[in-house]
Amino acid sequence: MPNKRPKALTVMRWVLVFAWTGVVLIAGPNLGIPSPLGSVLGFAVLSIVLVNALWQHMPLASACIMAAILAGLVGVAYEALAFLAFDYALSPGDWLANAVGAVAGAATGYPLIKKVDELVSPAWEHPAG
Repeated sequence: MPNKRPKALTVMRWVLVFAWTGVVLIAGPNLGIPSPLGSVLGFAVLSIVLVNALWQHMPLASACIMAAILAGLVGVAYEALAFLAFDYALSPGDWLANAVGAVAGAATGYPLIKKVDELVSPAWEHPAG
């Protein structure tokens, strides 16, 4: 199914993904939110914005699965970088919080993106039947 939306809209969705990734990786630890809760929320939102961008290129269910995987990989890479570059202790709890957020965001993203799409998409994108 080809993407019928304007290219600028798709680009803006990907800009949002990269911007939120920067927030999670750079500002997230400094926002004063307790680490596990901040990780779950940050990676949940990352998954949702990934679903929003990815479903422009694939079916929504596939986009949710891919978003959970990609957000989880970002979480693993973040924790590995923190260990290697900043000598933070490796914590399975931090990885678990990132993964829980990634999966929760992808699971939330499916009904959320579906509902938002129904509300904002032009009628010609949703043929009757």
